[in-house]
Amino acid sequence: MIPSHELPAILVADDESDDLFLIEHRLQKAGIKNPIVKFRDGEELIAFFDSQPGAPKPCVLLLDLKMPLVDGIDVLAWLRRHPDLAQLPVAVVTSSPTPLDRERARAAGANEYHEKFPSAEELSAIVARASAHPFATATR
Repeated sequence: MIPSHELPAILVADDESDDLFLIEHRLQKAGIKNPIVKFRDGEELIAFFDSQPGAPKPCVLLLDLKMPLVDGIDVLAWLRRHPDLAQLPVAVVTSSPTPLDRERARAAGANEYHEKFPSAEELSAIVARASAHPFATATR
């Protein structure tokens, strides 16, 4: 559950534990104080949202594309169909440099696309943009 008294959470979905660790480390290195909630695949992320209707909303989702069970494109499609989450800022963070994946992510509703691994400064900028997004400001 996302604590309501804290800063809005940053969600990170990636099936590689080393990648989750590195992203969390870089967010902390950037001085980001938001709680970080991690998921190993898209199915786990969707189950999290389904289990918490009315819970405080996160400020951003950092989403890998290539995950088992439910991949990032399917997560994006699910989010964009969900009335309460359709405007959630999503930054794809993936190892895929292919233009086709970039186009598919944008078409599915990604706000940003970054190849692994964004620097601490880049992650800080992603969080800053997401925090200024109307979705994030409406949930405070």
